[in-house]
Amino acid sequence: MVESLKLGWNEQFYLHNENIYGVTQLAAKTGVGFDNPNIGTEEVWNNYYKALAHIRAIEKKLKN
Repeated sequence: MVESLKLGWNEQFYLHNENIYGVTQLAAKTGVGFDNPNIGTEEVWNNYYKALAHIRAIEKKLKN
């Protein structure tokens, strides 16, 4: 579950570097990037659902 909190490569590259920085103006893009946020978004949701499954398993064990 804790492992899912670490940022993945695709999340960092496609979401944080390519989208979030441009919107928040924390950094400047000097040229055309790899604007494909779907790859990063898929990684975020995949990690979320894996963590959710682990949380559900922990909840079941605590109920017993």
